[in-house]
Amino acid sequence: MRELTLASLASWPPMNQVEILRRNIDKGLPCGSDRFVEKLENIAGRALRFRRPGRPKKRTG
Repeated sequence: MRELTLASLASWPPMNQVEILRRNIDKGLPCGSDRFVEKLENIAGRALRFRRPGRPKKRTG
């Protein structure tokens, strides 16, 4: 039984993918490939990607 559990844990997605899924679900954002999200943005007419809160930093140059 323990071997089965360890094998199933090894097949789970990496933690960074789990965190991205949690963040997007909490924020009500879609999960999927960049192409999929881009199509949804075109349909919705607004940005549907995660952005950090606050004003964007100025670009230098």
